[in-house]
Amino acid sequence: MISIRTSTQGLATTRRSEEQVKADGWHGVGVLAIHMDDDRLTDFERQFLENLGTEFYGERCAAPPKP
Repeated sequence: MISIRTSTQGLATTRRSEEQVKADGWHGVGVLAIHMDDDRLTDFERQFLENLGTEFYGERCAAPPKP
């Protein structure tokens, strides 16, 4: 049997939560990722983000269905 060696061999890996990935992006490189349906947003904040997204990237095609 042939064995393939990798640089990650023997390293333990853990899966980060979606929130942890977003927090790491913000703290590490200044990227902010917010889901528009996040319950922590107020109506004002949601509209503000919608306006920014539209200004930067254009209109959204369609809102994806809620999980």
